[in-house]
Amino acid sequence: MRSGLQTLTALQSSFGILLTELTQPATECVPPSTPPRTMPELLQTLHASLGYDLSIRYGRAGDADGDSTSTLAIGTMSQEAAQRLGNTLDNMTKKPTDTWNSIGRTLSVSAEYLGNYRLSKAQQTCVPDEHRDCNDHANRACELLHARGIPMYLISIWPQQPQERLRHPWHQLASCRIGAQTFLLIEQCNQVTVWEGRLERAVQLYDHTVPMSIIPGYGISRYVPPKYDTAASKFLLQGSYAIASADSMESLDIPPLRHGRVSPVA
Repeated sequence: MRSGLQTLTALQSSFGILLTELTQPATECVPPSTPPRTMPELLQTLHASLGYDLSIRYGRAGDADGDSTSTLAIGTMSQEAAQRLGNTLDNMTKKPTDTWNSIGRTLSVSAEYLGNYRLSKAQQTCVPDEHRDCNDHANRACELLHARGIPMYLISIWPQQPQERLRHPWHQLASCRIGAQTFLLIEQCNQVTVWEGRLERAVQLYDHTVPMSIIPGYGISRYVPPKYDTAASKFLLQGSYAIASADSMESLDIPPLRHGRVSPVA
């Protein structure tokens, strides 16, 4: 009969094998298509791949970029979480029914989000665009453009100020690096920004109610097709292929835009 230690060791080994298997990329190679080498070719590829009436804008960072760095700030976020928990416990004594209903809705939405993270190909056929989350759109854009030989990245962002991270939604979009300091940002599969300047600055100016920043350590991840088309596999694979900064993103090395075509994004 197995001892408790032997059972625990076996479980740890099984979990390790499962975890390793879930972080495996798909076995097929990157398609042999030649990636676009000019801006007209890139924009044509976008139209052909995404199949939408794209809204394309050009943005450029100013001379004063400002501070767009972000830290985890676990202490501040923990204090905010503790305060929210205290408010919830207080509400349970004042409005128990409403509070429990609110908790139930939050748990339900959270479970649905995690279970449907970056929809599978089968799910994409039955979920209309208006019901998809930002990560679904980002995943779809990465899938389609990766198939055209373009090195794609998932960009995950959150509020820059730690105390705002539990009050405002986080976000995810697709991106590729066009040149040394030029990036393509794809939002909802139909809104494209060609950005000249630091990627961090583009994120900070993103159209949100609060300034945003890239999540440290996890926020820039090379898109790699998963071996298993599941939420768990995609989430783990995303962490495995995270890179330190936008400087490490592979570039298409498309020649710089003529500044006459570029206007600042407000």
